[in-house]
Order: sequence, then structure tokens, then C-alpha cells
Amino acid sequence: MSLTFIIGETGAGKTAFATYLLKEKYITEGRNLLRRSCRIIEEANRKYDRNYTVPDKVPFYTNYNVKLHVGYRKYYEPYFLNGYYFGVENEEIDTERIAPENEGCFQVERCGACAAES
Repeated sequence: MSLTFIIGETGAGKTAFATYLLKEKYITEGRNLLRRSCRIIEEANRKYDRNYTVPDKVPFYTNYNVKLHVGYRKYYEPYFLNGYYFGVENEEIDTERIAPENEGCFQVERCGACAAES
């Protein structure tokens, strides 16, 4: 699993940079990530008698809406993941399950308090 957090001021190009990184990763590693993720889930289902769902597309997660043009009339939209629900599954806080062998790219606005400290 790989996570990329991009932090910066409004209008600094965080979304453009994050989208660029996603598209490059999709082109270079997307198919392999999907295959590995499906294989890991299928093995866990057999080994532990579970019924986890395999991803239906490359397991990329973002906290913003994005649609990548990846071929002639072909688009890819990553899974949306609200950062509030990202974490290790536990009894106290709801978390979202994510596929193994995933990539996450999240953009974070630089807060006013952080800017005052610089």
C-alpha cells in the first residue's frame, strides 16, 4: 500500500499534481495492482472461508473527485475515500475497508494556523 499526501495553499496545484501522479501510476502499474489485489483477496477468501469482494477496477483511492482519460472514450474514476474514515478497523470509530495492494492519493489544504507558524 502506498499513500501520497499533498499539502499546500489553495491554488498551488495540489489537485493537478495528484491527478498527474494517479494517471502515471495507473498507466505503469494499474493492471498489476489490480491482479495482485484480486489474488490476495481470493486467497484470503479460500483460506479463511470469507466472502470479501474483489475490486472491480484498479484499487486507487482519492479524497477528491477525479476522472482520468485513459484511452479512446475510456475513463477511469478512482474510489472515493473520505479521510475521516481512513484507519485501522476498530470498535470505536467507523472505518472504510480498502482493497490490498492499493494506492491512495489525498490532498490537504494548508490550514491558517499552519501558515501562521511558517
